[in-house]
Amino acid sequence: SDLSRKMRHFGGDLLSFCRLDFHFPDMGLDQELRVGANLRRELFLIYKEAVNNIARHSGCTQVEIRLCVEDSQLRLTVTDNGKGFDSKGDHTGHGLTSRRARSGARGGSLDIHSIPGKGTTLSVSIPLPAGVARVSNQTT
Repeated sequence: SDLSRKMRHFGGDLLSFCRLDFHFPDMGLDQELRVGANLRRELFLIYKEAVNNIARHSGCTQVEIRLCVEDSQLRLTVTDNGKGFDSKGDHTGHGLTSRRARSGARGGSLDIHSIPGKGTTLSVSIPLPAGVARVSNQTT
């Protein structure tokens, strides 16, 4: 929950300042996951770069962020309705390379689906380490 709260705060501040409609729905997780600081750091840096790129380059009006656990994977999806880009084209920056390296270093994957004129979706899946502690958020 600390990671999702930090992501909501960062995204909300930046995207609201840019006057973008920002949605980061609560995915209904009733459990807290205890994952290492390195995993949280890498995922947050991937997210931060994606949100910064949306604010600077996308030309979008809406952004939706999803963070959830599915099939023992931590999944992050960032979608915008902006101008999109050719994700297979030659890019001079290091952003895509560094994000792929960050997710790959954790045994995960990063996919980018972008259609010029239609928007972009970045999807990150990182396997949860064996023995990840799950702590219920519910009080009894």
